[in-house]
Amino acid sequence: MTDTYEELLAKLSYSSRKTSRRIRRNIDLSNEYYCKWIGLDQPLQKNECDDVVHELKRLNTMSRAKHNVTGSFNEENFEKFHKNIIHLTSQKSLRLCFLYQKNNDKPIAFRYGFLVHDVWYDYQTGFDLSFSKSGVGMYLLMQVIERSIDENAKRFDFLRGDHKYKHHWST
Repeated sequence: MTDTYEELLAKLSYSSRKTSRRIRRNIDLSNEYYCKWIGLDQPLQKNECDDVVHELKRLNTMSRAKHNVTGSFNEENFEKFHKNIIHLTSQKSLRLCFLYQKNNDKPIAFRYGFLVHDVWYDYQTGFDLSFSKSGVGMYLLMQVIERSIDENAKRFDFLRGDHKYKHHWST
């Protein structure tokens, strides 16, 4: 990783830099969206985890449907695992970011992972497909990457999977 988000952008291809800046500028200037972070800044109580995991499941399932894949949240044990891990780590290593559209009380995208020592582990993501053309998934990833740099992460680990966006950000 780099010391600043701008240094990281400079390492991307011209096309990737241009796309990333356009998405960020368009969403920031639209003034239609805001991010809400949960974790170190705002730990969760046990009873709040059910609502959070419900939204994670809803958005993850939507974004997986685009690829005709069922999300792992559809398995009962996996849902319980998320409730437990989110509750247990919300005061230590969890970083969960929801993206909301103003005047809407339901999040339209999420991304969550864990900051352990100096490594950000990017664990789960999901978004409402009706917002995919505006780049909300990429925007949220940019927010998370910038936050990880601000929190002195030395490495950003996308974990498993061979998604196009992971190659886009690998430098």
